[in-house]
Formats: sequence, structure tokens, C-alpha cells
Amino acid sequence: MRHPRRLGPGRAAPDPATGLVAFAARLAAELALHVMEPLMILGHSRGAVIGYETARELARQGSPALALHVCAAFSPPEYAAVGLNTRVMTDAALVDLAATLGIPLPREDRAEVRREALRAIRTDLAMIDGYEHGPHLRPLGYPITVWSPHADTVIPAASAQRWQPMTRHPLTLHTLPVSHHCLNSPHAIDPITRALRNGMEGVSG
Repeated sequence: MRHPRRLGPGRAAPDPATGLVAFAARLAAELALHVMEPLMILGHSRGAVIGYETARELARQGSPALALHVCAAFSPPEYAAVGLNTRVMTDAALVDLAATLGIPLPREDRAEVRREALRAIRTDLAMIDGYEHGPHLRPLGYPITVWSPHADTVIPAASAQRWQPMTRHPLTLHTLPVSHHCLNSPHAIDPITRALRNGMEGVSG
């Protein structure tokens, strides 16, 4: 769930006008149609709050996940407080924001590809702009594991503990020796994969 826009050939990117929660509900509905066994959900950065909302919707439908793993992510209330105003942001301001967030962009001499990348970033970030968590906490009935990159310059370390109210279980917290964009690093992939595999084996065993 790191890149929820990429749902497969022929699938359109989510329309931010429908909102992040509505997108998560559609994703949960698709998962319920095609996946019978309980899921271990992993979300990186913005994908973490999509994972959280998808997990809530699956539980509401009577198909709860086994656990939610989030990596390098604000808690849902923090995301709801973000106000980027990306819909009206100029391209120059969006380029600066992408640099701050460590999002790579195509070179300026590849103008068409660069414009498309900026459009995709604007669409993705607009989903966060419109996200509303509500005034009340909505904890999940199953565990959350937080993977916090030690060298994250985007998400402060304090955000890891702020996931605790999002679950009725004790929070599990791991620190990774990586930066924010870490899911291409074996230092992140290896321990996260082991934890997901162990979680599934614990159920099947």
C-alpha cells in the first residue's frame, strides 16, 4: 500500500475529490472481493493512513485484518491537521515541497514527464489536504506496529508514539537505520518482511 495509485493495468488514479476515506473504502471493497484470508496491511508514509482507513473499513465489513504495520508516517490525527493547500499551490512551490519531502522529480529538460510527475504529486497530496479524522479517536481492534526510520527528515520521531491511540493493543515500535524513503533498502525490507511473515505464520500455525 505504499503507492495506492498503482492498482494495476487500466486502473485510474484516485480522484482526490472523493477523499482519502472514500478511496480506502473502495480499496477495502476490492480486497474483500478478491482476498479471502485475513490481511497483514503495510503502509508507508501517506499509505499508512490509507492502510489505517482501509483496515477500519474491512473491520466494519466483518473482514478484519490481522495487523497494521506503518512505516515513516504521521498518525491519522496529525495527517488530518495538515494543510498544504496543494490545489492552489504553484508548480514552483510544489517543486520546493517535493524537495522538502525528498520526492525525486524528472529533470527540467524532460518537461512533459516532469509536468506529469508534478500532477501526480499534487493529486496524491490533495488527498491528505482533504482528510478528516474527526474529533474522536477510532482505535483498531488489532495490533499496530510502527517502523520509525532513524534518519527520517520528514516525519518527526515523536509521531511514532502518536499511533498508540489508534489501537486497543500495546503499540509495537521498531527503529530502522534508514531515511524516510526506505522501502528500497534491505535495512528496512528485511526486518519488515520477517515481521509480516512471522505474523502470518503465527496465525496459520
